[in-house]
Amino acid sequence: MLTLVVSLVAAIQLAVYSVDAYECRDMSNQSVDWWMIYKLPEGSGTVPDGLGFYYMDANIVSFTMSNVSVNQSNHALAYTMAQYYNAMHDPNTFHVMYNDEPPGTKDAEHDEEMAEKAVEYGHTKGVSFFNSATGIWLIHSVPTFPNPSSYSWPAGERGIDYGQSMLCISMNYDQLASIGTQLFYNHPHIYSSQLPAFMVAANPDLAKVIGKKYQQGTPTSSIKRLVSSGGIAFTSFAKTADFKADLYDGIIAPSLGAPLLVETWRRNHTIPLVCNNSHTVLDVQDIHILKSNAFKYTKDHSKWAVTASGGQMITCIGDINRMTSQYERGGGAVCIKNFYVWSAYKNTIVDTNHC
Repeated sequence: MLTLVVSLVAAIQLAVYSVDAYECRDMSNQSVDWWMIYKLPEGSGTVPDGLGFYYMDANIVSFTMSNVSVNQSNHALAYTMAQYYNAMHDPNTFHVMYNDEPPGTKDAEHDEEMAEKAVEYGHTKGVSFFNSATGIWLIHSVPTFPNPSSYSWPAGERGIDYGQSMLCISMNYDQLASIGTQLFYNHPHIYSSQLPAFMVAANPDLAKVIGKKYQQGTPTSSIKRLVSSGGIAFTSFAKTADFKADLYDGIIAPSLGAPLLVETWRRNHTIPLVCNNSHTVLDVQDIHILKSNAFKYTKDHSKWAVTASGGQMITCIGDINRMTSQYERGGGAVCIKNFYVWSAYKNTIVDTNHC
C-alpha cells in the first residue's frame, strides 16, 4: 500500500512539473537558444518579392539566406509561433502579443485617426509566451503581426515592401518577471493576452501590464540583464513616454559608453547629431546584406544598432525608431555582446551620416 501511495505521489509530481519546453525553434524546427531574422525589402536580393530573409542563430554564426519565404510555415519564425498556436487554449500558458499597429488596423502613417490612437501607446512590437518552466521573448518591427489565432504574414507594404528585423530568445521562467518590468515601462498596445493565476505573484509588473497599467513619472527608464536558457547574457533597455528623448542617444549609447550606428525607420522628425561626446550616435543610410541588392534606409522598417568599433562588439535589436516624434513614446531594445552577430550586422552598413 505504501509503495502504491509513493508511486501515485511521484506520478502527480511528474504531471505537474513535466511540461513541454517553449523555446525558439530553428530552421529545422529544433530548439535553439536564440535567433535573428532580417527580412529583405521588396526588390532586394535573390528573392525580390519582399518575402525573403536572412537568418542566423546561436549555432549559425553568420547571415544565411533562407530557401523558403517568410509567408510559408516551414521556417524558424513559424515553427516558434506554432508552439503558441498549438497551446493557445492551455490555461497554464502565459502569452502576450503587443503591437502599436495590431492586426486589423489601418496604416497609422496614412490614417490620422489610427496615428492618434497609436501614440497613446509605446512604439513596441513583440510576443512572449511561457509555461511554468520555459518560454520565449520575440522582439520585432512588423506592423499587424502576429495574428493571434494562426500563423500568417502581413500583406502589402506592412509585410512586403520594407525590411524588418526580429530577435527571439529562449528563457527559463525566472526571466519572465524582468520581461514584465520592461513591458511595464514600454506601455505596449496589447491585443491578446493571458496570465495564469499561479504566475501573478511572481510577476507583479507583468500583471500590471496585462491590467492595462504602465509606469508613469519617475523613473523613466529601466535596464535589465536577461539570461537565455543557454546562459547567454542580454541587456534590455526600456524607456517610457516621460523620458522625452531618444532611446539610443539617451540610454543605450551612454550606458555602453560607446558610439552607435543605428538603423531605424526615419521619416522627417530628424534627430540632430550630437558630436561632442564619446558616444555619438549616427544613422545608417544604406544597407547591403551579402548577395542582396543594396537598399536605402527608406526601404527598411527594421530597428537595430551596433557599436561603431569592435571594442565592445554589441548589437541591439529593438522596436522604436530614431525620430524626434518618438521622444514621447515608450520603446526599447535588447542587446547582445557577440563578435559574430556584431560582424554580421556591422558588415551590412554601406554608409552613415557624419558629424
